[in-house]
Amino acid sequence: MLELVIFDLDGLLVNSEEIYGKGWKIGLEKVGASIDNETLENMIGNGTSTNTKIILDIVKSMEKVNEVRKIREKFYFDCVENIKPKPDIYLKTLEKMNVKSNNAIALEDSITGVKSAIAAKIKVALVNTKKMDFDIDSEYFLGKFNDLEEVYKKILKDKLN
Repeated sequence: MLELVIFDLDGLLVNSEEIYGKGWKIGLEKVGASIDNETLENMIGNGTSTNTKIILDIVKSMEKVNEVRKIREKFYFDCVENIKPKPDIYLKTLEKMNVKSNNAIALEDSITGVKSAIAAKIKVALVNTKKMDFDIDSEYFLGKFNDLEEVYKKILKDKLN
């Protein structure tokens, strides 16, 4: 029985990517570097390791990468120690809501988020209009949808009624 629908916030319900990008820009400026908008856009939805490589290419040292991250955290942070694609955020949500993973569905807008939900053994729908290359073979992956209305009509309508 479906008891809980978990919505990813960033990019799915709220465009907080601007705040995230501003944090990167300010952090880089503080260490004497800069980043263009196209690179920032390409960072959206990536995991920590991918974005670390991108920032490392710009600042050329892990010490500076860590300094930039500390500055960026003032603008954007998570309430768990391990961020996506680790399952921590979903496991914490299930615990706080006292719901088992098989009674929840997650709605995500990134492959990183989908992997996080799958790692927590939660069924997950990818809601994203961007062209994306991905290969997800999991019993928990419900598919890719263009918008929340499509998810509701194809997945949630019968489960919520």
